[in-house]
Amino acid sequence: MRAFVTAVIPTRNRPELVCAAVWSVLDQSYRNIEVIVVVDGPDSDTIVRLQAFTDSRLRVVALTSNVGGSEARNIGAQQARGEWVAFLDDDDVWMPDKISKQLVVAGQSSSESPIVTSRFIAKRLKSEQIWPERRPNPGEATSEYLFCRRRITAREGFINTSTIMAKRELLLRHPFTAGLREHQEWDWLLRATEDPQVSIEWVWEPLVVWDIAGDRKTVSGTNSWRQSHAWAKQMKQMTPKAFLYFLAAQLAPRVNLYRDFRALPGLVKEMFPREGFSFNAFRIFVVFVLTPASFRRNMPRKGVRQRSVSA
Repeated sequence: MRAFVTAVIPTRNRPELVCAAVWSVLDQSYRNIEVIVVVDGPDSDTIVRLQAFTDSRLRVVALTSNVGGSEARNIGAQQARGEWVAFLDDDDVWMPDKISKQLVVAGQSSSESPIVTSRFIAKRLKSEQIWPERRPNPGEATSEYLFCRRRITAREGFINTSTIMAKRELLLRHPFTAGLREHQEWDWLLRATEDPQVSIEWVWEPLVVWDIAGDRKTVSGTNSWRQSHAWAKQMKQMTPKAFLYFLAAQLAPRVNLYRDFRALPGLVKEMFPREGFSFNAFRIFVVFVLTPASFRRNMPRKGVRQRSVSA
């Protein structure tokens, strides 16, 4: 019997985007699939647009109040009929063979609860890249794969929410952290991969398109670095080395962007722990603190493909 898969898409106030995301699910080559759109709070425009779909595989769960992306995903997993649940953010789309290729890899896994992911295309206005650049090394801690990097501009280790497919029972055992505004997938991955029954399995080709054109407001685009800092400090699943790189590559850029330089002495002190100092992490920290974001965006990147854009 072929596995049944549920796609879960949380959304709010982005009807055009979520409809494109839904189409990318319904157009999958693997047909034994349903899609649950969790409308996160009152949003009549999105409801009306979704009602135009005639495919019975689409279900809409309309929430009466806003609960946030993490809890919306949890509700979708609870409502799912599928053995497998695959997440899709409303501003991303799947390639047509995404689910079929992930199920092949899932079937080859020796783990009881594999998390199946893939590479993805990060699309900007005039260029695109394929991320991540590398697979995890054998025995590498999840936190070090996600956060440690050799170069300033690298996206060496990365797992995008829209690439994740996992068993429903795993998501019920290890739900997303309700109320968390940022780092939702990182938080879940760090906790879930502590489970001895879990492994991360890869389809090493891009199966998702992630639109990072920069014209939409996101939580990470706000001055929320202090909340981000507090989150990282309480994550026991993050190694000391990964924490240093998190300070360097995740917090330092926002300290620079919002000119919050009064925080620098405390952050610099954290970059010099009693054990495990990393010169490379400190070098990245200094560059991100001193270099304007506009200049960093124009720095050469490995694997960038330029695309022509009509005027």
